[in-house]
Amino acid sequence: MTERKRCAGCSKEIVGRGLCVEGSYYHPDCFCCDKCKSPLSGKFHKQDGQRICEGCKAYSYCEGCRRKIEGKETHSEGRAWHPECFKCSQCDLPIMGSFCRIAGELTCAKCRDKATLKKNAKEPAELATCRGCKKPVKEDESSILADKRDMFHEACFKCTKCAKPLNSYVILDERKFSYQDCPYFCDPCASFVRAAFAAEAKAAEEAAAEAVACVACGGACGAKCEDSLQLVDGRVLHLSCFKCCNCNLSPFAPGEKVLQLPLLRSKVDALLRGEYHCTTCAPKPPMSQGYVKAQADNDEESQTAQPVAPAAPQAQDPPAPAPAAPAVVPLAEPMTLEELQNPDIWKARGIDAASREQMLSDVDFQSAFGVSKEDFGKLPAWKRAQKKRELKLF
Repeated sequence: MTERKRCAGCSKEIVGRGLCVEGSYYHPDCFCCDKCKSPLSGKFHKQDGQRICEGCKAYSYCEGCRRKIEGKETHSEGRAWHPECFKCSQCDLPIMGSFCRIAGELTCAKCRDKATLKKNAKEPAELATCRGCKKPVKEDESSILADKRDMFHEACFKCTKCAKPLNSYVILDERKFSYQDCPYFCDPCASFVRAAFAAEAKAAEEAAAEAVACVACGGACGAKCEDSLQLVDGRVLHLSCFKCCNCNLSPFAPGEKVLQLPLLRSKVDALLRGEYHCTTCAPKPPMSQGYVKAQADNDEESQTAQPVAPAAPQAQDPPAPAPAAPAVVPLAEPMTLEELQNPDIWKARGIDAASREQMLSDVDFQSAFGVSKEDFGKLPAWKRAQKKRELKLF
């Protein structure tokens, strides 16, 4: 007994009438459209691997005749044609291989080649242009073919610098394309121009290395220029930018050479904070209480003292000793090196961090730095900074 076939749709045995499609067997009711599920009894189509009935098929429309395409389709440029409508506009034959568009019309490869030959036959050959005089080089004229197929009249092939005829040439510029213009030099002129280029490049590098931005205005400021100040930490400032924040005047005369300036870094820091004042506009420091009291007592004594006529000598007790005059307290008392190294002490007294060494007495200053305050101010900035670092005052 032969084995019964099984339906590819429901996997059950086929008893009675069945259909064989593409090597598979189906019940008549199981062979259906994959979209509408209606049984397929006649012609059907396949789209994206699905069986589609005539009613569910999405038809395309021919780009040539604008009619519905029910059979085979030819697709190109994202559009569809009947195979017989996809034809050359010149020979009217169906296009089976490569094609192009000429004036917007489909053209096969054979007709395209014919049109190209016809066009070239009508147009005369374009004459080369001389790189020297920019005029055409005729066929009967003597010419020279140079770099990148540059064409010259024989009389125009000269050195760009000395204008002498060239037997050999040198090109200094890096040239990649033929449309780029480039000068042609003889050997002596090429050496001269190459040396000039090297000198200019070196000068530009040196200028760029020396150019530093001014900390005040941000403009270019040469570190070696006479019209600028250079700090120990490398900052640079225009002399014209070093101005009092109140009167807007600079303490330097035009063209003045500034060799040393006491407390320069602290003054520049104050300038950047908008707090720098010249000696005229700087606020006067307040006098200490002891100095004010002594001055007031002296003024009072001078106002109340009156001349008295001498009296007859009388026996009396010896006069009591006159009270000692109050001591005059200086405006800023000297501090020891240990006090200036302790931030809690010198900050509490409002001492400028950049000039703490000036608060030492002359004796202590000489002992710590080995020189007097006046001689210390004449030292180079880097030596002063180095000594202050050693004493922990920087």
